[in-house]
Amino acid sequence: GHPDKKFKVKIATWIAGAAFNSNLALYMGGEEVTISNQYLTPDATEFWCDVNIPATFATGVQDVQVVNPDQGQWTLTNAITINPKPTFTSITPSEVGQGNQGARFTVKGSDIQDGCTIDFGLGFTVLDYEYDAANSSFTVTVNVAGSATSGYRSVTIRNPDLGYATKANAMNVIPKPEITSITPSRRARGVTGSTITVIGSNFNEVGGVAP
Repeated sequence: GHPDKKFKVKIATWIAGAAFNSNLALYMGGEEVTISNQYLTPDATEFWCDVNIPATFATGVQDVQVVNPDQGQWTLTNAITINPKPTFTSITPSEVGQGNQGARFTVKGSDIQDGCTIDFGLGFTVLDYEYDAANSSFTVTVNVAGSATSGYRSVTIRNPDLGYATKANAMNVIPKPEITSITPSRRARGVTGSTITVIGSNFNEVGGVAP
């Protein structure tokens, strides 16, 4: 479910022969839903509100019903389809270094729709997106800023219908290497077999030195 899902409900003034009330109740599939930020147009023909659809709400095609405080009511049959919210099973790889450019991540789960977006938080920029309908997954290419906060962070995926899922501690941002000094700092051209010591922090065993 998504707490900010917005619906526009058009209501014809001729129903029940009276103006509609901004305090009306809204039902979907026979179940009253929580609404907020109600707005009724001056001619009482359109009612706007924010709707909270719980994660446990029944899926499928549902009727929409509005009920005025005086019990005047109106129902539109098969007015809305409630989709299952996505399940976020895994992201691969689950770690990335600060400053990594063009990193590729694959998200797997269920009920992931084409056009699903992903939010890694600050310091991540998504460059492209590939959807795999057969496996309910998608792959993104991402640039990671050198200033991205290191450590574990939650990642959120969001379907076009606003259903979302968050995976806690899904991504570990590894600190980028820092070079303090190189010893010796000079070598003649053509010298082979010479040892150069690089001193710093956050190195790993499979790292390398760029020319």
